Amino acid sequence: EILNFAGSNLVNAFNQLVYETRFHQNITMSDPIIKIVLCMCPNLEVARHIGTHAIENQIAACVNLIPKVESIYYWHDKINNDSEVLCLFKIKKELLNELKSAILKLHPYEVPEIIYLDVEGGSKSYLNWISQSTKTSE
Repeated sequence: EILNFAGSNLVNAFNQLVYETRFHQNITMSDPIIKIVLCMCPNLEVARHIGTHAIENQIAACVNLIPKVESIYYWHDKINNDSEVLCLFKIKKELLNELKSAILKLHPYEVPEIIYLDVEGGSKSYLNWISQSTKTSE
């Protein structure tokens, strides 16, 4: 019984180690190569169009569309309050200019929001997936 107990604990410990190494290994980056880009869109149709373009052209690995974000902002000498869609693009640093150009071309706003955020760390497997799912810059 002691051998069975020890053996099953050893197998469980090994399986847990493999799982944690494969799926939960975190990394931190001193020079972040992965970015999140924020962009507000006026509606889901525009957000889907820009997001789909980014995915089809392998500029972004993933685009999250978060509808019904209330935005309060100052524009043309007045305070505005609008419902918008927040787009979160997961991309490689080297593709920032290409994404920016695409947004400026496809976006209906006179001054679209384009904000870059560094990803300083995260799941190693997820960050690798972002790199593998996007193209190399031209």
